[in-house]
Amino acid sequence: MSFQNFQQLVLVSTLALCLAACSTQSSPNTTNETNTPAPTPREPAPETPPAIAAPPSPKPDLGPASEAASQSVFPTVMFLCPRMTVSNAPTAGPDLKISHYQPTVTINGVTLAVAPVEAGCVSSGFGPRNGRAHKGIDLHSSEPVSVFAAADGRIREKIYRDDYGNMLVIQHADGVFARYAHLESFAGDFRVGDTVESGQVIGIMGNTASYSIPRHLHFEVLTGEWGVMTGAFGLTPVDIFAHLPAN
Repeated sequence: MSFQNFQQLVLVSTLALCLAACSTQSSPNTTNETNTPAPTPREPAPETPPAIAAPPSPKPDLGPASEAASQSVFPTVMFLCPRMTVSNAPTAGPDLKISHYQPTVTINGVTLAVAPVEAGCVSSGFGPRNGRAHKGIDLHSSEPVSVFAAADGRIREKIYRDDYGNMLVIQHADGVFARYAHLESFAGDFRVGDTVESGQVIGIMGNTASYSIPRHLHFEVLTGEWGVMTGAFGLTPVDIFAHLPAN
């Protein structure tokens, strides 16, 4: 082999080695980098629609009569007192419920409550009792309950008496009066001449008198003209139960 051929062979071999070295050179090293995937963006929570207020419930139209009845404080039913002998009792059923009872009656054009109390039962009616005239009705409760004005009116008498205890006489209209007796106490600072409204509390049911009696309201309805000398005792007592239907 000539020296010239030998140089060519060495040159070719050198070129081949360079080409091989270049082909095996690695690309920039990324194997040691942490390839943490980018966080997937969270979808926004759906917007909560604004609350819509429910429409107000329509108020039922009760009408004038029903509206007044719903606000009445007077008992709508009444019973005879159990385990008591009720003199001159109005008609009642086997359950002692007074027949044809209604909260109010009209006497001489004035509408009055039949039983102007918060609660109670009838312990005595109107008429003769133990040889004497019982001039009103008795409404009994073992608990101290409110006593109401039976109608609008004006106080004519406020006094304590041995027979009637703490007593009010109210003039409910010209010629129509009522006596409320044996009150435990009077309500407020009522004075003679003050006006009261139907259903207004005028006292608490009690047992005041000079003798021992059960707690009750003695309720008299009286008609006539107030006497200068006789006052309420010159008036005529009226049986309020007689004004109930079928009584």
